[in-house]
Amino acid sequence: GAALDWDQLPTRVEAVIAERINRVPDHWQALLDAACVQGDEFTDEVVAEAIGLETAAVTQALGGELNRRYQLVTATRLERLGAKRLMHYRFRHNLFEKYLYQRLDEVRRAQLHEAIGSALEKQYTDRPTDLQVIAPQLARQFEAAGLALKAADYWRLAGQRAVRLAAYPEATTLLTHGLRLLN
Repeated sequence: GAALDWDQLPTRVEAVIAERINRVPDHWQALLDAACVQGDEFTDEVVAEAIGLETAAVTQALGGELNRRYQLVTATRLERLGAKRLMHYRFRHNLFEKYLYQRLDEVRRAQLHEAIGSALEKQYTDRPTDLQVIAPQLARQFEAAGLALKAADYWRLAGQRAVRLAAYPEATTLLTHGLRLLN
């Protein structure tokens, strides 16, 4: 209903979600934490890089146990970046993502945002055009990590791309946000 506060889950809903997530073995909990920090859609390679696991193991977990057995995630698409291959996934319900994100403490959340941002950067460094496309995502990750200068630089990059696309109101918003961070 309209009165439902999506930032605070009802106790019963939270309990059901917690029970489901707590069934997942401990060795996959870090994977779920990194995935929820990456956002609505996350990739196997970025999550693997962020938590220091082999991509094949993460792909197998996401496509296997976490999908079929625990029914927490689902594959959405395959993206090719030259010779690289990124498998995209999402949580089956955004409440899983929200629960996982809210259970992280501030320090761990900031660490994961920085790790996800760095892993994303690494995936796209040899593709400057694609880097500009994901600049807003990088800016949000680094801002949440507390890296204001790095975030402001990506807001600038996103704003410049918006100007080239003649999206002037969006460019103003992006560039203004980056300037606020510099203050």
